[in-house]
Amino acid sequence: MKSRIQLIIFMCLSLFVFSCNTDDVSIDTSSIEVNLSVDLDTIPVENGQAKVLVKLNSPALLPVSVSFSFSGEAILGNDFSVDQENVVIPTGESEATLTISTLDSINYTDGMNIIVGFHSVENAQIGSQNSIEIILDKEATVIPLIINEVLYDPSNAGLEGDANGDGVYSQAEDEFIEFVNISNADLDISGYKIYDADGLSANVPVHIFPSGSILSPKKALVVFGGGNPTGNFGNSIVQTSTTGNLSLNNEVDFITVTNTNDEVVATFDIAPLSNNPNESFTRNPDITGDFVRHKTINSRLFSPGTKVDGSNF
Repeated sequence: MKSRIQLIIFMCLSLFVFSCNTDDVSIDTSSIEVNLSVDLDTIPVENGQAKVLVKLNSPALLPVSVSFSFSGEAILGNDFSVDQENVVIPTGESEATLTISTLDSINYTDGMNIIVGFHSVENAQIGSQNSIEIILDKEATVIPLIINEVLYDPSNAGLEGDANGDGVYSQAEDEFIEFVNISNADLDISGYKIYDADGLSANVPVHIFPSGSILSPKKALVVFGGGNPTGNFGNSIVQTSTTGNLSLNNEVDFITVTNTNDEVVATFDIAPLSNNPNESFTRNPDITGDFVRHKTINSRLFSPGTKVDGSNF
């Protein structure tokens, strides 16, 4: 009888401990929100590709599992494919990517759309940006070169503004523009030109990319105003302006980049982002995000050649 009572007590204690370890210990994920954005909202019907960013407002407290819904006129498996129908954002991380690729189809009509939304989300709340739309356009061409970061007003506090790392502060030489090739193929930008607003009016570029300027897929290239750039800059390609000055004004200016056919491939408007910030403006997240002041992300004033967190492209 005594052994039976002891067994019952042991079982009750075991159940109590198990209950404490599972039911009484929980993590509140109600503050974690997940939103969607896309790098290209219009893609070609042939060989088109778009990257859908699944982004948390702060690092995951528990693994966040997201499954997607697909609607619109284009049909999954017929008109487009996805690299995965659900993603998991691990604990401590804050983003994942879904890749959408168009397929050869006889059913394409101009303006067909793909709408990506959430089917289910675990361990996070669905945010306000809960769907994105991608248009399939027979005439669309993807411009693979983007401006990812611009420093037009280096800090003049000591060497805080020494963006090119040569040990000398120079307003003109430490200005820079960071480019990224967002395509999946090498991009030859030899002969491409950069203009500031005055230079575009006068047809005088501030920089002409020299022969051999070939940018690998998903890699970055930085053009400094001048000086002697010192450092590895994330192993990115580094150039200095062919004129020795990017001539970027701190309040009202406009950067225009053209290809060898004088077609505009990238722009950056300084005016709405002015007021002498003494730091760069960078996309957040890199490549797909809007431009924000660098120091709103971390303590750094700029990150030429690297992502905002200092990691390599």
